[in-house]
Amino acid sequence: MWFNSQLKAENKALKERLIQLEQQRQNEIDELRGMIRENETMQQQSRQNADHYTEVIACQNQGGDMLNAVREGLANSAELLTAEQDSLSELDKIFDQTRIAVASLGTRATYINEQASSSMKAVTELDATTSSINQFVAAIQGISEQTNLLALNAAIEAARAGEAGRGFAVVADEVRQLASKAHEASSHIEKLVKQIVIQAAEIKEIVHNNQSSAIDVASSSTQIGQVVEDVLNRSKQMQQVIHNAATASFLNTTKLDHAVWKSSVYQLIEKPQHNHSVNSHTECRLGQWYFKGFGAENYQHLSNFKALDAPHKAVHEAGKAALNARQKGNLPEMVKQLHSMEDASMRVVHCIDNLMRDVYRA
Repeated sequence: MWFNSQLKAENKALKERLIQLEQQRQNEIDELRGMIRENETMQQQSRQNADHYTEVIACQNQGGDMLNAVREGLANSAELLTAEQDSLSELDKIFDQTRIAVASLGTRATYINEQASSSMKAVTELDATTSSINQFVAAIQGISEQTNLLALNAAIEAARAGEAGRGFAVVADEVRQLASKAHEASSHIEKLVKQIVIQAAEIKEIVHNNQSSAIDVASSSTQIGQVVEDVLNRSKQMQQVIHNAATASFLNTTKLDHAVWKSSVYQLIEKPQHNHSVNSHTECRLGQWYFKGFGAENYQHLSNFKALDAPHKAVHEAGKAALNARQKGNLPEMVKQLHSMEDASMRVVHCIDNLMRDVYRA
């Protein structure tokens, strides 16, 4: 009897225990189902976040393409400005040749003026000489007239003397003929002198006109030389402006180059399965300009130009190191190198800004 009661009590306790276990199992099942639902929700949210992140990356890539387009546009502008600078340099050479030609023209005009002055002096002396000749001819004509008159008087006196004065009459006639010939010769000389005077006056007028023209040419060449000199000065100023603008445009392009280059690093980090590499600091646009381009030819003496090399090299090395760390799955090292890349990039931009200020002050 007592055994049956004990058995019933144990059965009852066992049933209660089973009910508790069942209830506990049901609670665990419900909890597990809740965790599964929560996990599914989180997975769905993760998938949505991944999709959004993919879209963000796509937008970032699109932005990188835009930066690249802007960079190329700036680079083309810098190249055009450099080409204009070369054209101005050629124009300077032409102006230099023009200046030399104008200076030569002025020298020749001065020489012509000096020769014209000499010719004018010679013509003036010729005038004086012809005046002297005219006076001499007048004297000869006066003497011949007096001689002729004396010969005539002698002939009259010889005629009065009769036979005794016949010989004297012959001499008087010879003297008269000689005086007549002297008068004719002096008249001929007078005509020639008058022609010389007329021709000398014409020559004097021509020389005077040539001298005036030479003076005008010399004055014009001086004015032209001044204009050419002014144009040369303006051209040099414009060349300096274009030079500064081309340099500033190129250096601003290198800033965009850095942005595009870093964007490509981040794009490659998002695609670790692709084994791509980035160029070195001597291969990029800034590196070519720095080591063997216009920068190396013109700015090696500037301290900020020299200071640009180290941070620029550090940018490329840190970017490569970040990609290598991503390939190896070493994310902490990747983040460290990315921070180093950004810090070095800021130093590059700082050096570029300082270099532009140096260029404008030069």
